[in-house]
Amino acid sequence: MISFVMPAKNTSLYIREAIDGIVKSNYKDLELIIVDDHSSDDTFYISKNEEKKDSRIKVVKNAGAGKVEALNYGYSLTRGEIIK
Repeated sequence: MISFVMPAKNTSLYIREAIDGIVKSNYKDLELIIVDDHSSDDTFYISKNEEKKDSRIKVVKNAGAGKVEALNYGYSLTRGEIIK
């Protein structure tokens, strides 16, 4: 399995396209962990809606501690042998 960790903050205009790029790829055995870093737009809600459509997507919130913390938190949730 490949685990993708996607930190996101205020990316509501692009998040759906980014998610589609991963879940519609040639990799079938994957998980996508989206870590919302305390967005003030609709990033979290759009991501949660996509999570409902695809069981390979997991959306979590980070406390707004920045990109590195979001990546580390996402990494701690991965189950794949390869992490991207």
